[in-house]
Amino acid sequence: MGLITAMKEARFWEGWKNRFEGSKDRYITPNNPTVVRASEEADKGGTTPKETGQNVWQYIYDNTEYKLSKEWKEPAQTLRDGVGDCEDVTFLAASMLPNMGVGDFKVVIGELIFPSGAKELHTWVEVGDMVIDATGSPGTSPQIEYKPVQIYRINTQ
Repeated sequence: MGLITAMKEARFWEGWKNRFEGSKDRYITPNNPTVVRASEEADKGGTTPKETGQNVWQYIYDNTEYKLSKEWKEPAQTLRDGVGDCEDVTFLAASMLPNMGVGDFKVVIGELIFPSGAKELHTWVEVGDMVIDATGSPGTSPQIEYKPVQIYRINTQ
């Protein structure tokens, strides 16, 4: 990795961290009525946190289209628009999980590493050791590696 690329990545991580830490309650909104309704629709009676996480993932994948944007959306707006990027669907999943009984999970920023070696800056949610990456289907290729750079433990229990 070149020096310029490393500097851009460092600025990205620092900017993301500062923005998220300064406004986490704006982007993780389990009590928003639109989010509560979506959580009820997604709830298929998962008996474990991973099953519930899988239900959230499938619901978001089925109801949002991936579209890259520089702006972060609040979860209710992502639901209304039916469109979001990795931050948007990460915040939506993190907002839905507590409503479905999962109060301990992580919001992660890091890199996707593809089998070709290509890397991409990304965000996702982890429930236990399961990655919820709602930018792709729950059957996303297991050959993709998720490399955390910053982990935020969310505990709503």
